[in-house]
Order: sequence, then C-alpha cells, then structure tokens
Amino acid sequence: MMKWIIIVVLLVISYPAY
Repeated sequence: MMKWIIIVVLLVISYPAY
C-alpha cells in the first residue's frame, strides 16, 4: 500500500515539472 502512495506523490511532484 505504501508503494502506491509513493508512486502517486512522485507523479504529482513530477507533473508540474513537465
């Protein structure tokens, strides 16, 4: 479950960086 939270956080952080 934790890995999903990390993945989501990374995606959210990387999204605006795009």
